[in-house]
Amino acid sequence: WLSFMAVAVICIAVSYRTGQRRILYSWVGMQWFIGLGLAPALLIWQQQVPLAAPLVNMLAVPLFSLLIIPLALSGTLVSLIWPIVGYIPLVAADWLLDIFRTMLALVAKFPLHVNAPPALSFVEWTFVVVGIILLLLPRGVPGRVPGLILLLPLVLHAPASTPRPGEFLFTLLDVGQGMAAVVQTQGHTLVYDAGPAYSQDFDAGSDILVPFLLRRGITRVERLILSNGDNDHQGGVAGLIGKIRVDGVLSGEAWRVTETTASACTMGMSWIWDGVKFSILHPGPGESWRGNNASCVLQVENAAGSVLITGDIESAAEQRLVDCCRGALKASVITIPHHASATSSTEQFVRTVDPEFALASTGFLNRYGFPRAHIVERWEAQGARVLDTALSGAIAFVFSPVHGIVGPNNHRFRARRYWTHLPEMNRGSY
Repeated sequence: WLSFMAVAVICIAVSYRTGQRRILYSWVGMQWFIGLGLAPALLIWQQQVPLAAPLVNMLAVPLFSLLIIPLALSGTLVSLIWPIVGYIPLVAADWLLDIFRTMLALVAKFPLHVNAPPALSFVEWTFVVVGIILLLLPRGVPGRVPGLILLLPLVLHAPASTPRPGEFLFTLLDVGQGMAAVVQTQGHTLVYDAGPAYSQDFDAGSDILVPFLLRRGITRVERLILSNGDNDHQGGVAGLIGKIRVDGVLSGEAWRVTETTASACTMGMSWIWDGVKFSILHPGPGESWRGNNASCVLQVENAAGSVLITGDIESAAEQRLVDCCRGALKASVITIPHHASATSSTEQFVRTVDPEFALASTGFLNRYGFPRAHIVERWEAQGARVLDTALSGAIAFVFSPVHGIVGPNNHRFRARRYWTHLPEMNRGSY
């Protein structure tokens, strides 16, 4: 869709420019028009506009149009008749691509971008879009100056709302088959897991977590906790730290974190932010867990209640928690261990935690069959309301000392769209 929008902007730009000036605009001025025309879409969906994009495109367009694509096509055609000769332009095209990728990597190290203002209303975004359309009109057409005025919401906007002192906002994001959660206090932010990396072009860190944080007005994460080293929990780390400042990283398998420096999370670690207490309950000091059972278990609590974030722990780690921390395990909300697999959620653990809400972070129709039906039934039999991100989308709670626990706020049902309707899905409850 960005490509369609870019072509539309190009058509508008060249339609009223003729003669010698057309060449100049297609080389330099066109990048300004494309950048301006795509800005609303990038701000709405990506929450950022990269300032270096026009400069990169000024090099990329002629490089691909005049060199890389002709070399690749000619090499392919010639190789059908004379493979040895056809190989030469293909190697040249590949060499130019390597140079271009190196240049992109250098540009990425200096992330120059403009962040979207947090929480603009639909009306304000409409003003911005109309304003940019007016600015794209030809010179002399009435309305270009009012177009600048319509862009004022990008500058004059209310700050993002933040929790009050002693309050915290907990959000379990929908990242597919994986996990990512955000805990926000009045002045601090913690991210638990960064979700999976699905490919080189899409990962939960840069494509889900970062837009969510920027929409909340968050540009700094004081602490990132990675439950374990598996891709579905850690795959989005590079994308996250590439766009958001992260002050410190803890991990249950710190040795598997290669994107940044991480410290081991250990039971006994605790801190207080804005009247909200954070405590690590697992792994224990000196213990050598591996894999799922090495997951950091984090408890977040205030006067309203508590959240127990369990990562991928299985029955062995659950038993250790019951033995050592039985009194501290009672929680208002829990993320069901290991995506509600059959290897976790033992009956003793479920009884000990005894939550009001049990949240499963799963991918829609995932190949593992999570959440397992009998595990969902076990939590429901304990009196918990089970919610699944695959059905509910992102799930949010506000823990307020004044108003108690407010939620759940399920994104799929708060922002209903016909293309997200699931008429036949009855797994779990809403």
